[in-house]
Amino acid sequence: MRHTAAGLLTIVLFCATGWALTVLVPGLRRLPGAQRLGYAYLLGVAWICIGLYGLSHGWGARLRLPTILAVAAVPLCAALGARLTGLLPRRPARRGSLLRRVRASPFGIGLPWGLAMAFAAIVSGALLADAVGTPATDWDGRMTWGMQARWP
Repeated sequence: MRHTAAGLLTIVLFCATGWALTVLVPGLRRLPGAQRLGYAYLLGVAWICIGLYGLSHGWGARLRLPTILAVAAVPLCAALGARLTGLLPRRPARRGSLLRRVRASPFGIGLPWGLAMAFAAIVSGALLADAVGTPATDWDGRMTWGMQARWP
């Protein structure tokens, strides 16, 4: 139970830190809730991991709870300070939904989305072809993955 609570609190910490970062970026601030939450989680993970990596390798900081909370507090304090000083608008301006913007593009999807999907398909296809074409032949790989294949 303790590990479950710690895992859930970690997700909340990542989301709260990332949400504060999305407040500071105008393009992300205008996104609807679920999309913004997805970006918030990814930004929170990136911010905390890069911050902890920099502190531990640059200054030799120990990766304890106070260090983690200090790294997470930086964007939270920045967003709160920007809100209190009036640098951020009270209510973000809403644009059309993402679906309407995508349908309005000439090809049905936006060019950046299309390029990202094409790149993801090429990388995924190359990895699949490599895995099928050259299966694990070393002893360690066969020992590990062969045992994993036997147990459902």
